[in-house]
Amino acid sequence: MNGHQTLDGAEETVEENRAFQVIHAHTLDQLKTETGAGFERVLTLFLKNFPERIHSLHSAWQGEDQEALKQVVHKLKGISATFGAERLSGLCAALEQQIERGSLPETIPEILDKILAEGQRVQKALQAFVPQSPT
Repeated sequence: MNGHQTLDGAEETVEENRAFQVIHAHTLDQLKTETGAGFERVLTLFLKNFPERIHSLHSAWQGEDQEALKQVVHKLKGISATFGAERLSGLCAALEQQIERGSLPETIPEILDKILAEGQRVQKALQAFVPQSPT
């Protein structure tokens, strides 16, 4: 088979292997170990709430609410890191730093666009780890 071994010894599918280009495998394996049987529920909850987090980020920016923007981006940074989405977490950290420096609004739209694009890749990549119900 074309998959490779994860830390827990399970064989990955080709789709899961592609997902690891966006998601850090070791971090996700560690989360699986820590959450055990609850991993699927935690992942499903993350994916369910992810679009709302992105919407809140965009809404805070549109409403020019710097404090709300900072809070939302901080939460998104942390949850992204938890799921191994290192690039997304890094983009959030960059946005958080820009907000703290008061670099609004010149640099924010570009970073927001990158966060939105990376967020879509993360969401798609993590979908590969949600068991599909039989049809």
